[in-house]
Amino acid sequence: MRKSSDTKAASYFRERGLLRPGAAVARVNGKVQRMTGGKETEFRVWIEDGAAQPLPLRIDFQPKGYLRLIFEAEG
Repeated sequence: MRKSSDTKAASYFRERGLLRPGAAVARVNGKVQRMTGGKETEFRVWIEDGAAQPLPLRIDFQPKGYLRLIFEAEG
């Protein structure tokens, strides 16, 4: 997994009222793979950086080449 700051997403979520003023957003990139092996699948999750128990603001997951799932929090 890799974590990086995402200022563009922070502005977007702040405008939608999902992020408190001055808070930062972190994008976490990761990979999952079946225990029996096979292809690795990448995913991305956006969370409030530094929150004690962060809830995902956005989840981006593409389990198949033809299927991409994006879930966003609603305020």
